[in-house]
Amino acid sequence: MENVREDWNILFVVAIWFIWKDRNSFVFDSKSDMPYRFKHNVMNYTHVLMADMCVGPRIPHDSTKVETFIRWKIPPSGFWKLNVDGSFRKDNNCSACGGLLRRDDGSMVRAFQCNLGVCSSVQAELWDLFHGLSMAASCNVHKV
Repeated sequence: MENVREDWNILFVVAIWFIWKDRNSFVFDSKSDMPYRFKHNVMNYTHVLMADMCVGPRIPHDSTKVETFIRWKIPPSGFWKLNVDGSFRKDNNCSACGGLLRRDDGSMVRAFQCNLGVCSSVQAELWDLFHGLSMAASCNVHKV
């Protein structure tokens, strides 16, 4: 009986997470998968989590979509970290970029954002590097 309660706890958290994720997709991207694949996604992800946590039997799951969790890491002592990202909207070909520069203690020094107008995703990433490195150079930072 304890196993059923543990399964329910995991299922509940996964369901809430998918609702939150879908809400953000709707608010920020005007997209929503709800309710079309909701049950499938929740059940599939719950089975994967339970198998990874050794809570239940290993059940084959749909491996067409892989989610990777990424975490920011402090740079080595004496170095600064430049994080940049370019974005591209396929529907209107508009691009933007942004980034920030941090010291080795994690404190932010400077940030930038730029609307690039119409350009490709590759061009947006290249502009992002250009603006980010220019910003670092203007701060007299060489160990990036």
